[in-house]
Amino acid sequence: MKSRLDIPHAEEIVSRNLAQWESRRRALEEEGLHPPERPGPYLSISRQAGSGAEALVEELSLRLGWRSYDRTLLEEMAHRARVDERVMERIEKGSHNSLHEAILLSLERGYPGHHVYFKHMAALVSSLGLEGRVILVGRGAHFLLPPEAGLRVRCVAPWEKRVEEIRRRHQCSLTEARERLERVDKRRREMVWKFFRRELDDVQAYDLVVNLGALDLKAAVEAVCSALEAKLQVEVAV
Repeated sequence: MKSRLDIPHAEEIVSRNLAQWESRRRALEEEGLHPPERPGPYLSISRQAGSGAEALVEELSLRLGWRSYDRTLLEEMAHRARVDERVMERIEKGSHNSLHEAILLSLERGYPGHHVYFKHMAALVSSLGLEGRVILVGRGAHFLLPPEAGLRVRCVAPWEKRVEEIRRRHQCSLTEARERLERVDKRRREMVWKFFRRELDDVQAYDLVVNLGALDLKAAVEAVCSALEAKLQVEVAV
């Protein structure tokens, strides 16, 4: 019997979504329509906090005409799970310690836990990615989708540039900015390990690593678009 602490297997969720996608594709084919031959294409953006990836996502969304999903993922997940969006955000930004999770589940009525969060997150992300023409930001999307169906990008920047961005964004001291950044980095690493048993900074998990401290926004956009064209034959407007 599964407990409320058990995390569903990502492979099972993605396999179900793949089967549903293939079923829809065949149904369209039987109707004489021309469905896509393969899932995707999608673009996943994994980013270091303070790297400046938000501006890159915005420009890519405009350039490609694809919808980007970041905060909207949380909103949709909360809707599907029938819980307050703030609860989902709390799970995402909270501790990923199993003992802490067990205490919250026993003490807080209505607290859904990581199991519910991950089930809805994985189902939504994989469904969107398989349908294609979307930009999925964060939340380990690149671990949930077939690598051959999308372009997996990691955005990084030098530590001091990231600290300065966090200081500016939160109007805090450099010391507080560094502490904030360390906490966020630690939480994201723990989250990815808990759900996927993978290392967030493993470069083998990405097709392209973009250093936003070395490239300006225009050059970064061109690099991602060129990689999309090369890997997935996606036509990108100039």
